[in-house]
Amino acid sequence: MHARVFGLLALAICAAVGCSDDDDDSSAQDRCVALAEATCERLVSCAGELTGEDLGDADQADCVDSVRAESECSRAVATGPGYNECISIIRDASCEDVWSVDADGDLELNELPEVCEGVIQTQ
Repeated sequence: MHARVFGLLALAICAAVGCSDDDDDSSAQDRCVALAEATCERLVSCAGELTGEDLGDADQADCVDSVRAESECSRAVATGPGYNECISIIRDASCEDVWSVDADGDLELNELPEVCEGVIQTQ
């Protein structure tokens, strides 16, 4: 289940490509990683509530590694103006707003908020 969930999560974040640079001292690569970490933190914290499965630090690390690789954070060159709002929404969202449970009991990533579209630009 974990690889499938992390893969879906990575694809959703990969869809957030484009836009201009946002003001911040952090590099675009660091901001991409921060977005992956915030999203994975939310996923791991919601897993128990939504599926009864207790994910831990290793699952958090696997999720972040998967999202970083799929999102190509190492190639990030800019972040868009919606970045701060996107990361705030993800951190503050209820588990049901961001994830649902499919018929097999697996977590399914709902669509990311519209503001998250285009927040990471890669080269």
